[in-house]
Amino acid sequence: MPTARDFFYTQYFAKIPKPAASFADKTVIVTGGNRGLGKETVKHIVRLAANKVIIGCRNEPHGQVAKREIEAITKCKPDILEIWELDIESPQSIRSFVERANQLSRLDVLINNAGISAFNFKVVYDTERTLAVNNIGTFLLAFQLIPKLKETARRYQVTPVMTTVASALYDAAKYPENHGDDLFGWFKDQSHVNKFNQYNLSKLLQIYTIRKLATIVDPPTTTNAHPIVINAMDPMFCKSDLGSEVKGAIKVAGGVFRSLTARSTEEGSRLIVKAASAGRETHGLYMRTGAVQEYAAVAKDEKRATWITHILFEHIIKHDRLKLFESGAIADVTLRIAEKDEILAHRAILGPESEVLRELFSQKSHYDEHFFILLPPDTSMKALKALVRFCYCGDYPGTATLLATVKEKAELHFQVHALAKTYNIISLCRHVAVRIARDCKECHAHEVLDWVKHLLDHTEASIRKAGVEILDDYLKQDARSYTSSDDFVDINMGDPDLNKLLLSAIYSRAHDDGADI
Repeated sequence: MPTARDFFYTQYFAKIPKPAASFADKTVIVTGGNRGLGKETVKHIVRLAANKVIIGCRNEPHGQVAKREIEAITKCKPDILEIWELDIESPQSIRSFVERANQLSRLDVLINNAGISAFNFKVVYDTERTLAVNNIGTFLLAFQLIPKLKETARRYQVTPVMTTVASALYDAAKYPENHGDDLFGWFKDQSHVNKFNQYNLSKLLQIYTIRKLATIVDPPTTTNAHPIVINAMDPMFCKSDLGSEVKGAIKVAGGVFRSLTARSTEEGSRLIVKAASAGRETHGLYMRTGAVQEYAAVAKDEKRATWITHILFEHIIKHDRLKLFESGAIADVTLRIAEKDEILAHRAILGPESEVLRELFSQKSHYDEHFFILLPPDTSMKALKALVRFCYCGDYPGTATLLATVKEKAELHFQVHALAKTYNIISLCRHVAVRIARDCKECHAHEVLDWVKHLLDHTEASIRKAGVEILDDYLKQDARSYTSSDDFVDINMGDPDLNKLLLSAIYSRAHDDGADI
């Protein structure tokens, strides 16, 4: 953590110039922008000519009070500021906020400022409240807005920024070593919670996530002409209302210390604006006193960062009952982590905005905006890779569409026009099963069957009934047996066009079976 000398220099002597970067034409979201650091940040951004600034806050009437104050001070036009209700502890609130944000013509900056330091124990998102808000809730929102940032980058040829208000206290966090397989779930037990450590730990977990996310979304090696920036920053120790739940002697002592050492929220907000206007040179990095600072040793643990990020995604998906992830943002995270670090992708959702799929397959096949896959828990990476190869590689320059909810007839490259939609989904499932069996000898039939049933569970009832009956019979035998013989003449799917489809898949050798995605 920062030394005493460094701390006192930062608090008393560090010069923090007022931000001067223009926000002209930009649309900015500031979570927790109705008070403290967030409110001062909004004031600066409004002064710097932003076209629209959206304050996300839990209490809309309080937000309106802040809006009137900011308008009076900055003399901005009344249509510049908007107050949107946002409760980071509520998936429903986050969903409404994201849906509204997706209607914006553009989103240039997302400032993840909302956060807490809770001293009263409460379980939210199946974990302790500080971790729930600062990690699960914060990134549940952030992941859903990344596609909008990337859309803005492409459409307007700009460099949007997502900055997260972290803290230098991440380096003071005590990381629990005996938390089992699920760090967040472990903290459901109040006896595991050190209330003086939770805030610091939440900030360390934020740093892990930001670092990992920056290797997934527009990494330094990206060929994307208009990438976005993801960074974290420390606003210094400021006179904010963080830790307002503290009572008694601790509150008195903390108040004295704060009055003697803390800087104003206006000064701290300058650093937030600095990070929010920074360039690609800060991508994946941490800023302190307005400049990039090397991560402390604890933040450089790549294995832990990957594992923590993976567990965070699992918790976010678990609480995503409202299907926020249909944008595909989570696919980037899960696929890239699984490929690079050999961690099983327990569940992935691949959608139209998946940057990983765009990068991996842009030169190999046509990208279908309707592509959508749901994978059940414990799907192996072998099966996942085979499935992706099936859909995007080999002899299929056209599109292979897998719809979780079948609304219209799905067609393969062979254009099987006469098939009813039931047979379309069944043919696709069979096609997947055979292709996986061929490409992946370690993939057993029951694994394919589990995936197919999961897919069919998300279709209309009539399709599900027909599909399960056919597939149960088809996959009772080991799918791997199809790899042991070249004689597939006896395979009969009950329809000449389906037979043609299946045989073409089996005989295809356009894609090297040994290639790794």
